[in-house]
Amino acid sequence: MIPSPHFPISVIGAGSMGLLWAGYLAHEGWDVELICKLSPGRNSQGIIQVVPPNQPQFKTSVSITENAPSPTKSRHLNKKMMANTVYNREGKSSISVLLVAVKAYQVVDAISSILDRLSNQTHIILIQNGMGSDLELLNQYPSIQPHQLIYAITTHGAMNLSSAEKTGDRDIFRVKHTGLGVTWLGRKHAVGMPNSKSLDKLLQIPLINGWVEDIERRLWQKLFVNAIINPLTALLDCKNGQLILIEAQNLWLSLLKESIAIAKAQGHNFDFDTEKNRVLEVAQKTSMNYSSMHQDIKYHRTTEILYINGFLVQQAKMAYEVCPMNQLLLAMIEMAQMKRQ
Repeated sequence: MIPSPHFPISVIGAGSMGLLWAGYLAHEGWDVELICKLSPGRNSQGIIQVVPPNQPQFKTSVSITENAPSPTKSRHLNKKMMANTVYNREGKSSISVLLVAVKAYQVVDAISSILDRLSNQTHIILIQNGMGSDLELLNQYPSIQPHQLIYAITTHGAMNLSSAEKTGDRDIFRVKHTGLGVTWLGRKHAVGMPNSKSLDKLLQIPLINGWVEDIERRLWQKLFVNAIINPLTALLDCKNGQLILIEAQNLWLSLLKESIAIAKAQGHNFDFDTEKNRVLEVAQKTSMNYSSMHQDIKYHRTTEILYINGFLVQQAKMAYEVCPMNQLLLAMIEMAQMKRQ
């Protein structure tokens, strides 16, 4: 069923994942607002061209809003102001559903530009690698309540093919859906799905498989995989599949044991063999791919290491656990970043 135009959604971030989700949402009939950085002369309307795997490509229309820091210092809004906010300084309506599709280290700054458009009824969907960006968000903006946060875990792959191109008075964005995957939504700080017609409709789009109650456990499981594949492929300068080789297995198996011990110290128990098989499965399925951290290091971009191995190191310190392997990988990736910047 295609939702009516009365179901708006705002997507913040015009990277590969933001464009993929904005494109599919608009294709399903949603009224999509893409919030992103605009260069001079860019328009308020855009077209997203999506190239799905093994299917004809399609084009959809979205509105575009500039993501710029608020001159009104909106991050200091109190709860009462936030609850009563209906229009921001540019006359934009309040946001009912927000999909945050930026890097983990960009979440707090990205939200600052639209905080005055969020109410205590806004559903905020986070779709980042790693863990910890939600804690920064809640700490920075007390007006956002934990129960408003919805976590998305996805294995869909995407590649941003966009360039500064226009057709008529509209900007064109291109994104390739490089790999079919699954997406699960859930909440850490509340039980059950919020009573919301918008979320009911959201669960019907092709990219989403459903709602789960064990999202925090799944976040840890994805963290174990990312803490192995991302830093090791970046440092070894290899594709994901090369970690399956016997020569590399002892290294990442020890790292996995250490990460599982950290999770246990925080009250989360995981079976080693199950998580080992999960790492092997992901490495095999993406054997010909380069990890996001490998690409970030290669192209001199900031990595999400602080929210992957860095998060594990932080959790270990809180539990008085030792974690020499995660500490070493964190330090080596940070040195690699500084060397290339």
